Amino acid sequence: MVRRVLPFAIAALVVAGCQKKVDIVKSAIVVNGESISRDKVNQAADILQQSLVRAYPEKAFSGKTPEIYKTAAYQLVSNAVMVVEAEKQNIPADSVKVDSTLQMIKRNFPDDSVFEAELKKAGQSVESMKKQISDGMKLDSLLKSYLNRIPAVSEDECLKFFDENRDKYVSKPKARVSQLVFPVDSTMTQEKKDNIKKTATEALALVKNGKPVDAVIKKYAKTGAMGGDAGFVNKGDMRPVLETELEKLKKGETSEIIPTEIGYVILQKTDEQAGTQVPYEEAKDHVRFMLDMQRKNDYMESLIDSLVKKTTIVYNDTTLLPLPGGTPRVEDLLGK
Repeated sequence: MVRRVLPFAIAALVVAGCQKKVDIVKSAIVVNGESISRDKVNQAADILQQSLVRAYPEKAFSGKTPEIYKTAAYQLVSNAVMVVEAEKQNIPADSVKVDSTLQMIKRNFPDDSVFEAELKKAGQSVESMKKQISDGMKLDSLLKSYLNRIPAVSEDECLKFFDENRDKYVSKPKARVSQLVFPVDSTMTQEKKDNIKKTATEALALVKNGKPVDAVIKKYAKTGAMGGDAGFVNKGDMRPVLETELEKLKKGETSEIIPTEIGYVILQKTDEQAGTQVPYEEAKDHVRFMLDMQRKNDYMESLIDSLVKKTTIVYNDTTLLPLPGGTPRVEDLLGK
């Protein structure tokens, strides 16, 4: 299932506003005669990168790539186009809510003069800020009205998807592990650390010769040894350095001494459980959620791309020209 980055993924209050008073020639992008500045694109790119890091922590994001800037620009253009569509449909913004939101933002500043000074530095005013808040509310209402038109996912659709994707609904393999820990901390002298490691080496020899881990812990309790049966653990439950060593072990095997920030650790894999098929009853809520999100993504993607194609857009900064195909895919940003 291909996931795409929808244009409304960036918070509307932060990025919705186009700037009419900015010099059009110096604008990065012009949408229907209104300007989007490069600063606004940079701000949107920062937010997009942060959201990707949270969603895909396993990926290394060393910096913002050209694709991230292009995607952020496309999202800004899409939001601007959607705000125009909201105005065409006469979708209102509650003036009371606009004012209360503005007051909430003001509370982050010592007083009104500081708030207005900061707005001025950003090329904004109180009125332009209110317009951005209003546009954000209109955009939110428009999106909700469109999403409410999308039919719910049926039980038959869920069952069909589950049957076709059973391999994705398999529980992770587990390992049962006993651990023996000899604590070490930064306040200890090197001599004391060396003595603890020597004790850990003696304990390791006993475990490898068949002495139960619990019995070894009891034998060395006065030295601070601790641990025991940790039960079944999933991948990701343990510290990475321990998980790496555990994966090397077969059932019944014992690791060598593993230096960690908490001390010297010995692991013993006492049992294993292979991954098993998750029954439909347990998976159906996730299946329904995935299909519902995909349906909404597809609908909004098609709608927004069609509106963008009907809009007059000038890219003065050609480095921000959209990726081929319009709505960007997550794969484009992750380098897949």
